[in-house]
Amino acid sequence: MLYRKSLTPQLDIKLFKNPTSEYRAAPFWAWNCKLDPNQLLEQISQFKEMGMGGFHIHCRVGLDTDYLGDEYLSIVKGCVDKAKDESMLCWLYDEDRWPSGTAGGFVTENLDYRLRFLVIEPANYSKVNSNETYMAAAQAVRSNDRKLLGTYQVDLDSNGRLLKYKQVDNSTTVENNMWKAYLEV
Repeated sequence: MLYRKSLTPQLDIKLFKNPTSEYRAAPFWAWNCKLDPNQLLEQISQFKEMGMGGFHIHCRVGLDTDYLGDEYLSIVKGCVDKAKDESMLCWLYDEDRWPSGTAGGFVTENLDYRLRFLVIEPANYSKVNSNETYMAAAQAVRSNDRKLLGTYQVDLDSNGRLLKYKQVDNSTTVENNMWKAYLEV
């Protein structure tokens, strides 16, 4: 357990006045450019001087050193070693936007691993007034790889809440109360 000292029955006043690394701040440290090992080691020294207990290496958009390449791994090792020398903690965070993203593009190279989601929109979407607020999100997620899942006749109440729906043939003539469901990749 990281916080073993918190299991003591009484507050340690010395620890409270001068906390060890695990009880100090550890900021997200954005790596979003070509990495310079000397500059990074100097920044670790600055973190220590500012009273930080460590840092989270957080790869971001703009990283211009090959993610997981030999140079990258060597730089990470150097930063880990520097953290140990300074009695600081070093964390690797979010694996270059994965699992919340693409791991620097490695994950999404294979179409099978790309994000999928459902978009439901009026069947006459292109005719809908662009000022209608419910269309903003649907427009933001359009891709060139979508599959029609079904067409539905939808009845909404005056507040826009669903009253009832039924699936109809995809080739049915489009009316105002028809919606289409798509799988977006």
